[in-house]
Amino acid sequence: MLVLTRKPGQSVQIADNVTVSILSSSGNRVRLGITAPQEQPIRRTNRKPKKGSRHAHRARHR
Repeated sequence: MLVLTRKPGQSVQIADNVTVSILSSSGNRVRLGITAPQEQPIRRTNRKPKKGSRHAHRARHR
């Protein structure tokens, strides 16, 4: 896994046709903008919350 540090307004180029831009960050949340061809699938995945976290109950019931 490649780990990068970026600031709002900066971006990362992936291959020739995908750009991930950092739109904003606040606390532990980051807003990303993704520019890619329409035929390129983009899937959002989330890590499961740790057991006992305040979001663990919500994740089980989605």
